[in-house]
Amino acid sequence: MIEALFLLIINFFSLQSISGEAISLDNFNSLSGWHEIASEGVEMSLKKVPGFEGSALAIRFNFKKGTGYAIAEKDFNIELPGNYRFTFWYRGETPLNNFEFKLIDSVGNVFWVKELNIDYPKKWTKRAIRKKDITFAWGPSGGGIIRKVAKIQFVVSSGEGGSGTIYIDDFKLQPLPPDSTHYPDPLVRGSSFVPGHPPSSAIDTLSSTYWQSSGHSKKEWLILDCQMLREVGGITLKWHCDQFARDYFVELSDNGKIWSRAYRVINGNGGVDNIYLPETVTRFIKLVFLEPNSGSIYAVADVRLHTADFASSLNSFFDSLAQVSPPGWYPKYFYGKQTYWTLLGINGDTQSGLMNEEGQIEVRKSGFSLEPFIYINDSLVTWADVNTTQSLLDGYIPVPSVKWERGSLELNITAYAIGPPGSSAIIERYCVKNRGSTDMNGKLFVAIRPFQVNPPWQFLNNPGGVTKITNISYEKGAVSVNGEKRSLVALTRPNNFGATTFDHGDIIEYISTCKLPGSKSVVDHFDRASAALEYELALKPGAVKEFDLISPFHSDGFPFTTYVRDPVILVQQLMDSIKDYWKRELNLVKFDLPEEEKGLLNTIRANLAYILISRNGPALQPGSRSYNRSWIRDGALISAALLRFGFTKEVEEFIDWYSKFIGRNGKVPCVVDSRGGDPVPENDSHGEFIYATMQYFNFTHDTTWLRRKLPVIKRVVNYINYLRSKRMTEKYISGTDEDRACYGLVPESISHEGYSNKPEHSYWDDFFTFLGLKDAARIAYLLGDRDLEVSLKKERDNFEGDLIRSIELAMHLKKISYMPGCVELGDFDPTSTSIGVDPVGLFYSPLHQLFKNTFDKYYDYFEKRKRDEVNWSDFTPYEMRIIGSLIQMGQPRRAYELLKYFMIYRRPESWNGWAEVVWKDRSSPKFIGDLPHAWVGAEFLRSVRTFFVYENDDDSTVHIGAGIPMIWLSNGRNISVKNIPTYHGKISYEIHKLSDSVIYVIDIGQKVKHCNIVVHSPDGIPIKDVNTEGALIKRFDRNLVTLKPQTTHVVVELMY
Repeated sequence: MIEALFLLIINFFSLQSISGEAISLDNFNSLSGWHEIASEGVEMSLKKVPGFEGSALAIRFNFKKGTGYAIAEKDFNIELPGNYRFTFWYRGETPLNNFEFKLIDSVGNVFWVKELNIDYPKKWTKRAIRKKDITFAWGPSGGGIIRKVAKIQFVVSSGEGGSGTIYIDDFKLQPLPPDSTHYPDPLVRGSSFVPGHPPSSAIDTLSSTYWQSSGHSKKEWLILDCQMLREVGGITLKWHCDQFARDYFVELSDNGKIWSRAYRVINGNGGVDNIYLPETVTRFIKLVFLEPNSGSIYAVADVRLHTADFASSLNSFFDSLAQVSPPGWYPKYFYGKQTYWTLLGINGDTQSGLMNEEGQIEVRKSGFSLEPFIYINDSLVTWADVNTTQSLLDGYIPVPSVKWERGSLELNITAYAIGPPGSSAIIERYCVKNRGSTDMNGKLFVAIRPFQVNPPWQFLNNPGGVTKITNISYEKGAVSVNGEKRSLVALTRPNNFGATTFDHGDIIEYISTCKLPGSKSVVDHFDRASAALEYELALKPGAVKEFDLISPFHSDGFPFTTYVRDPVILVQQLMDSIKDYWKRELNLVKFDLPEEEKGLLNTIRANLAYILISRNGPALQPGSRSYNRSWIRDGALISAALLRFGFTKEVEEFIDWYSKFIGRNGKVPCVVDSRGGDPVPENDSHGEFIYATMQYFNFTHDTTWLRRKLPVIKRVVNYINYLRSKRMTEKYISGTDEDRACYGLVPESISHEGYSNKPEHSYWDDFFTFLGLKDAARIAYLLGDRDLEVSLKKERDNFEGDLIRSIELAMHLKKISYMPGCVELGDFDPTSTSIGVDPVGLFYSPLHQLFKNTFDKYYDYFEKRKRDEVNWSDFTPYEMRIIGSLIQMGQPRRAYELLKYFMIYRRPESWNGWAEVVWKDRSSPKFIGDLPHAWVGAEFLRSVRTFFVYENDDDSTVHIGAGIPMIWLSNGRNISVKNIPTYHGKISYEIHKLSDSVIYVIDIGQKVKHCNIVVHSPDGIPIKDVNTEGALIKRFDRNLVTLKPQTTHVVVELMY
């Protein structure tokens, strides 16, 4: 074996300079050297089976716990050439799962190609992975390119999970010439031609020339010889007049002798054909024409070969098509511009739709979309031709609208979700208005297209951009897509309907000429079918016409028939019903603020709705697409936000559901989805689960429920102690300064993904660990388990001491005066550090001055960023959690400045949501996480609530008005808050400003009466004196007063 490997290496070096000659890395006649690596809960085996040629490697797997990975790995010793590609044949018998190809160097740097939720081919398919496709994943170098390979892995990681097998055969490495966009002109020959129209005319780029076959045979061909191996991304073929092929295929060959079929055009329609050829390296290309449009003659005006970038993926292919099409023919993202969207759904369903700011509607996760087009005055009107504005019903109800305006034309696109979970649907309304003084005649087209609202650069979990439409059919107002009956129902019957395959021309090609294809049903082998409903427009001046559709989220349980006598009345009734529902749900807490803060109130209510819609059954999720999973980290803080605004049922369901995935050893999975718990360790999880449990009790006082949770809390605490024990060995007692700084902490992890390149000892993890131990001790006290309480208090106090010593030593090692994000790096991460103040409550600990230093440093940067005095490109609006921390640190003016700043970066502003990543350049086509992002929304809600009320666990006080700016009370205005929940019951209060004082009128429940209330002066303005009714003054400080209520109605006057 060693000798064979040596010969392989020698042969490799001898062939490096011979471009195109592939080296066999493994033909799998033996599986020697290959071994299995499986994650916890995954069964796998490697078998030799019959392959494409000879034998193949079969990777058999069973994701028994739902998630994980199965790896086939082999050691190699390969020095890579300057440019190359790996090739292999593969197929799969598996549900949709992820595919990973990894190269690992000798020091552990990992480079990979990772594809999510791929539909493995059932038949043997050749796959090529080029150097340019391989990116750095993780490792000690932190980046770069791989030059020498020590190990190669084929990986199946869980998408849908389940069990299955993938097969790999004929694994090769092929040196390639350097990447280039300049290649020699191909040589071309044909099966026949007529004088004056030789094959060379098909590639001469002259519009007046063309190749024409002799007409003696229906089967003709053209062969292009590129004169060298080259990358080809696709082909654009232009036909001359109507002498096109309805049926033909494209074949490839490296030597002109052995050919493989790459694509087949079925039922082409002439004009221009664009052929998708991703990952293609070839020398010869053969076009084999099988069926002419008429007669037996083919005439090709031009054949253009594109470089790899033309179609490196389906999304780049449609990017390329959009660049040569008029603006508006394709979604905005195909023109390299960011688009923003909002969420369509109901509370607790497993499905949701999206609507973007141009009016495109994605009917479900990764589903097809609906796009409106209007043909009027002999021209097509698209999103690119109009002014667009966005709105929500009543400013906050999740019924979004997009208005198109152009001259006398107005189109309002409105969408909303209805129905119970499992039987829900989206209503889509298109309302056309004639704002002019003359009659308006034209057509509205609602196109069904294989594009998501989610853009291509949204690459996590559910990649955006192109999606699959294999078949479309229409009957009696119902459209079936991908074999699912009634995927779309026209409540308003269309005047016409037409469907087309990609080969026969995208639907936009027909709409642009104000007509539809004749087919009502198509099947597309390329999976990119499209269609449209057509509605006649004949509007008098001032007239309005509405057209209504409905698309179900679920294939079963659909509550509507295909016929509705009066859709306008029905749709209005449904909208009234959903409006009433959301108004009740989103106004459990009532605010009365100045008119200029209406946007703030609408944003509070809208983000509550987005959190509820982002739920997946009982699972609280940060998003519906990129983050369509449930992290305990996100869920705990989302739970805290919901509870603070009166939502308890959803939090109870979440904690009960998540508890089922906690291991018998007490390990809390960092994330759970339909496949189960993820085995990746993130050591903040354990404290966060206990925190969420305690938060639910704080707002419900459900002791029976809490007692049921005690056994799992004990297991989780035991697991925390097990983790800590790993950092209490001799190494961490007497090792290096960095080792000693880790003593007693939980081990390193990727934490909140701040350290995904290399796990670190993150203080985020340790803050939540401390909070978990503190809350566990409180739970033991509440349930009367004194022995457990004493034990847990000791654990809490010991850990707090270890944590403080660690931070102090880490600061000393890095010579910094602020709180570091982790032990090893001394990094400045105030967004994460802020949890040490809220919810962890360590501000009034020995770390007090460090928190002040950290947020002074942050605020200095914030002001410079606001004034554009520092270079910045993006931020994550998790920063909004700092707002609440600043208020609790006694800095309300700074908090209000942050709030005003972050409100500017809602996307779009009138839809009141934030993306996870905000780019300075609004149109920048870059990853933004999910939008609206539920965890970001929760941090906003937690912080904004702190303006009005917050609790202090350590002294059982309730603080009110701590963040209220005095400007809200100017010009004789009053503000009020009603029914805001606290740990001690609901509170309502009003604030009135007089000439030299401020009066609080406070109404509380009986439970609140038994705790102390701290009343803050607006803006922290110093108080000269205090008058009270219904309460005793326990303490009077510079800008706040502590009261002991004597009745449930308290009046406090703060005098200045």
